[in-house]
Amino acid sequence: MIWLPRIAWAAVSIIACCGRLTPAWGDGGRIVHVERAAGIVVTAFAAPDPTVSAPVDLSFLVQPEQTHTDVAADLQIAVFCELSDRPEISVSAPATRDLATNKLLHAAQLELAAPGEWIVHVSIQADQRTLRIQFPVVVGDGAPVSPWRSAVGFPLGAIILFGIHRLLSSRPPRAASAVARSTRRLM
Repeated sequence: MIWLPRIAWAAVSIIACCGRLTPAWGDGGRIVHVERAAGIVVTAFAAPDPTVSAPVDLSFLVQPEQTHTDVAADLQIAVFCELSDRPEISVSAPATRDLATNKLLHAAQLELAAPGEWIVHVSIQADQRTLRIQFPVVVGDGAPVSPWRSAVGFPLGAIILFGIHRLLSSRPPRAASAVARSTRRLM
């Protein structure tokens, strides 16, 4: 019965390492577009991932192309989104640092109410220049995946494994084989 705890620990270790691999997230979400234009690099993020028809956070990181370490300041960013097959459905909002969790980003909260491909138009004003970019974002139907799913699922898995271990370790010992009984009688 010494091997049962070892098997239980091995199973828990395997589940912990491989059971639910989740990607590492920054505050901005998943990168949906990167564009270099007019000496500026614009990286667009979307959250939640997968993007679903609900409130969506579109965040933008704007950096000078030469350094990639600085963040452009004093920007005005306007975001306009339209459903590609039905352009009469559209939403717009400014992207500000006040809405962003990560203050290096500019974020806009948009209600993308219908599933489908949305075309995102972004206008960035910096230093009396205006940069316009556009890119598609595919919005699915349904509720966003909860980040708590793995936080709840892992302890449940551990509890189930513990229960199986207790069940197996509390069984009465198996009946000894006929050979083992005959050797005990000879002693």
